[in-house]
Amino acid sequence: AAANHGSRSSSSNDNTKRNAANKAELILEQLEECDYVDADTTSYNTLIDAYAKAGLPRKAAAILKRMEENSIINDHDDDDDDNGGIIKAKPDIISYNSVIDAWARCREDGSANKAQAILDRMNQLYKKNTATTTTEEETR
Repeated sequence: AAANHGSRSSSSNDNTKRNAANKAELILEQLEECDYVDADTTSYNTLIDAYAKAGLPRKAAAILKRMEENSIINDHDDDDDDNGGIIKAKPDIISYNSVIDAWARCREDGSANKAQAILDRMNQLYKKNTATTTTEEETR
C-alpha cells in the first residue's frame, strides 16, 4: 500500500506542476496581448522553467520557439507601433538551458538529440551575434 501511495503522490505532484504551468501560460498570453504591460524575458523563462519542471519538454521548447519568433518579429519591426522594434523578450542562456535540461531529463527516445539540437542552435545564434557585434565595432 505504501508503494501505491507514493505513486499517487508523485502523479498528483506532476499534475499540480502541469496545472501551474498551464495557468502560467495563460498569464503570459494575457501579457502578450496587453497594450500597457509587455512580456519580458523573465516572463518567458518562468514559463519555460515551469514546463521543464513539470516534465513537459515539448511545451518548454514550444515556448522557446515562440520567444525566438517574437524577438525576430520585434527586431525587424520598422513600424511606429508600441514596441518600436525594441526586443523585450529575447531568449537568453537561461531560456536555452531550461529547455536543454527539460529534454535531458526526458526519457523519450530521441530526447538527447533534441537537447543537442537546442544546444547547437544556441551556439549558432551566439556565433552569429558575436560576428554581428564584431562587424559593428569594426565599422565604428
